Amino acid sequence: MRLLALGFLSVAFAFGQPKMPTVLVYQERAPLVQRQNQQPFDPNVTVQGFMTAELRELGKVEPVSYSTDHPTAQRIALDMRLEPSATGSPSLDLLREMAKQWPAQYLVVVTCERAETGQAIFARARLYQPTKREPVWQDEVMSTISVGLQSDPSAAAKSSIRTLAWRMNGDPFKDFAVTRQPVNTGGDAPPPSNFSPIERDPAKEGLDFLAAGNAIAAIEPLRAAITEKPYDLSLRLKLIEAYESAGSREAAVRESERALILFPGASQLTMKAAETSLSEGDRAGARERLLKAVEANPSALEPLLALCDLELHEANYDLAYHWAQKAVSIDAASALVSWRVYLTHGARADFSKVDAGYSHQPSELEFALFYVVVQGHITDAADELNDIRRVLSEPNPSLADSKAKLDALAAGLEGFETWLEAIKPEASHKESVGRIKLATNLLAQSSEALAHFLLSKDRQRLATAALLRTEALEELKAASP
Repeated sequence: MRLLALGFLSVAFAFGQPKMPTVLVYQERAPLVQRQNQQPFDPNVTVQGFMTAELRELGKVEPVSYSTDHPTAQRIALDMRLEPSATGSPSLDLLREMAKQWPAQYLVVVTCERAETGQAIFARARLYQPTKREPVWQDEVMSTISVGLQSDPSAAAKSSIRTLAWRMNGDPFKDFAVTRQPVNTGGDAPPPSNFSPIERDPAKEGLDFLAAGNAIAAIEPLRAAITEKPYDLSLRLKLIEAYESAGSREAAVRESERALILFPGASQLTMKAAETSLSEGDRAGARERLLKAVEANPSALEPLLALCDLELHEANYDLAYHWAQKAVSIDAASALVSWRVYLTHGARADFSKVDAGYSHQPSELEFALFYVVVQGHITDAADELNDIRRVLSEPNPSLADSKAKLDALAAGLEGFETWLEAIKPEASHKESVGRIKLATNLLAQSSEALAHFLLSKDRQRLATAALLRTEALEELKAASP
């Protein structure tokens, strides 16, 4: 064991070092060993997560497992204008600088390698202060892979890392206050090789952090939980949620892509990926993901509803209707499906097809989509009125053609008003719905003014129609959620 500058550590701690110093944990990996006429040999045994867990269990420091996906690492990389390759395999100088900006009081660099031949495992830990080039403490341990476990060196590696963690706890960290209750083994002596600390539940830990609104803290335990249970879809969804809540959208996208490889037909995962694409303005990408989800699982309702919503936003009303009817064939009794059917009937001006007595109180998200449909219908009607008014303003207008268009428009507005009656707004939407109804009524009055012009040829009616149309569009704008 080689203890360096221990006195400095103790003095630093005594003069204001936090009770729970942050320790950034990073595993340095050895290069592959090239072998003649054989595949390269990878001597590395992954132990970074285990060292992080052991230090946390001992209760004196707050370890953070280094990852390029960690929001803090991404922020620092952005601030330092680093290339992705630099953060993927950082130099020691870069690691110390990143630890300084994290901010972490210490950096521990671990290595764990197995011999190419034989059963030896070599583990080493070096502890740095970010402002110092030389380690303040370092140690190494050799262990042996048990007979029969040659293909799985993890048990021996974990034993070595556990010993290093306990030595670190008893040497450079010996004067640190214990904030968490450490495992009791009867003193500072390292535990026996068959010792196991209190079981940690990283999944529960991550979910608890996420529920408490601490998304950044939730990331590391959720990643650890996924390492233990790589095929647990719910954990991957929570990790994506944590990345998004922490503001690390790129990491969320990467995690979604990784998860989609494992779960290509998972509708929840596809929805997450589609939502991410939509948030980035990539509607084509979202549509592609949703179509693949429908192909993989035709009976899944969520992708169908999402496709319906997407096409409504894109004003592809016939396609939206198509997906709504597909959803009906799966679950006609669903309120979510009935809502899409109602919207698509309104978007296509099939007002008579809406079930008599249907009513709905839209949520915030539903109201936003409702407004998209309303906006399209009212804007189209306003454009039609403007075209008719322009024709009637000409010296020799086609009165018969204009009358037919006005009659059709008036009937459409009447049907639209009836369609609107199905909406039973909550308090926060009452004003908006009132403005939408007023906008519809103003368009109807504008249509009537043009109809009166056909009879009276009073050009003031044209001006009145234009004014009413403008007021209708202003009311529509004011109704925007």
